Amino acid sequence: MPDRIDHFVILRRLGRGGMGEVFAAYDERLDRRVAVKLLRSGLGSRRGGEQANRRLIREAQALARLSHPNVVQVYDKGPAGDDRYYLALEYVEGVPLDTWLGQGPYPLPTILEKFLQIADGLSAAHAAGLVHRDLKPANAIVGSDGRVRVLDFGLARAPLTPPSDEELAAAAARDSTRALDLTATGTIVGTPAYMSPEQFTAGELTTASDQFSFCVALYEAL
Repeated sequence: MPDRIDHFVILRRLGRGGMGEVFAAYDERLDRRVAVKLLRSGLGSRRGGEQANRRLIREAQALARLSHPNVVQVYDKGPAGDDRYYLALEYVEGVPLDTWLGQGPYPLPTILEKFLQIADGLSAAHAAGLVHRDLKPANAIVGSDGRVRVLDFGLARAPLTPPSDEELAAAAARDSTRALDLTATGTIVGTPAYMSPEQFTAGELTTASDQFSFCVALYEAL
């Protein structure tokens, strides 16, 4: 675990995945706690690392277009050395929605209230011209204040942007292998259990694609 990243003092690791790690950190410049997402080194190939960096930058750009109480806020981004990038985000004390649901059961109105907050955040993203493309309970966090924030916009894209070559290749890989969250190169392309039919076939994605994922998650929660 690094001691610091740029002007952020690393406090502890919050999580780790195939693409990188997330740390709780202290922002020395603005005197506040943040969450720092850092791409892991050695993502396979140089091309794979470049694609991962572009995805992280895209996440920063997507979040910078949003300001909503139910969407995690982005504060900063920059190089972290070794051709890696970091993203500094709003730090939220809480648990992922899937973990929260597992701690139930809860009354129906309580569950619906959480999902209404997700719907509000998602609506704000759509109003900003973005499609999340990987909406699922693990990509929403229930704060200690009870507020839900949608996070992980690394796959977000404007609805009319055509799929890239890497995304078309990833879709082909899914058709042949049905890999869960990763392609053979380790590129996150979505979560099949929550994906809309058009995402499986690399079709045109619209806000309806996110609405499909939202409904699957809500059905599962109920």
